Amino acid sequence: MRLNAITRDHFENPRNAGPLADPTHEARATNPICGDFLTLQLRLAGDVIQAAHFQAEGCAPTYAAASILTERITGQTAGWARSVGASDIIGWLGGVPPGKEHAAALAAAVLHDALRLH
Repeated sequence: MRLNAITRDHFENPRNAGPLADPTHEARATNPICGDFLTLQLRLAGDVIQAAHFQAEGCAPTYAAASILTERITGQTAGWARSVGASDIIGWLGGVPPGKEHAAALAAAVLHDALRLH
């Protein structure tokens, strides 16, 4: 699988990987087709996402999508984050390999689930 420079960087040097201390919101999701799973933990103060961390198991684009997602949503409002979709994540990564779009869809879905009750 050929990865572009942004996707490779976020896979090899993931940002915000690992558990978050004192999360206020959390969600987990699994892709039933490929088995990738993703946990996203957020800490919100009011409507602002102060911190976002992830834990993942799966393909390189899943790690990269989660990594760039946590970077982009930190400091943003929950309302703004709710508007983030798979196409946004793919764009931030500069594209993903054909057939790996599910990685961005999984990241967007777990974000929306984490914010569902906020």
